[in-house]
Amino acid sequence: MRKSGVGADLDFFERVRSIDKDLTQCFPDYLRSSGEPLVLGAHATGCLLDWEGGVGRESRRRLFDLLDQLCRLEMSLRGTTLDHGEVKRYVSKRSADEQREALRAIYNARDSGHWAKALEKERSGWFHLVLELGRRWDKTVHAELSVANVSKNWRLAVPSSAR
Repeated sequence: MRKSGVGADLDFFERVRSIDKDLTQCFPDYLRSSGEPLVLGAHATGCLLDWEGGVGRESRRRLFDLLDQLCRLEMSLRGTTLDHGEVKRYVSKRSADEQREALRAIYNARDSGHWAKALEKERSGWFHLVLELGRRWDKTVHAELSVANVSKNWRLAVPSSAR
């Protein structure tokens, strides 16, 4: 979300892409080949969320639109990932209606494009965000995700109240 005044022309998403490119080029092969992405960090992810999501009520953008753009960004990165704990904290501060709307939109897009890639691994931050939102706001979504992925992670068979 573009701001007026100082830094109004800052494209935070482009900055993250640039960081990803720089980091993946400067690390030795043995670090890049580990398969583990470098986490952007809570502060940097929080700044990205605040800048692009808007911190003022009037300037706030739709939660799903922000999450969709973040997911698309992260799926395009080669060696960097967002701090998903910070993403969850940001989402939890939004209203219940916004969270429900985002859950429904992500769930409807789960089989295509960047969402399919983001949700295919049951250990991904995106998967756990959707699972948590489903547990909180739509038990059917939570159950469907759990059942569909229990063969990859037996812990999904444990009732939510026992986790």
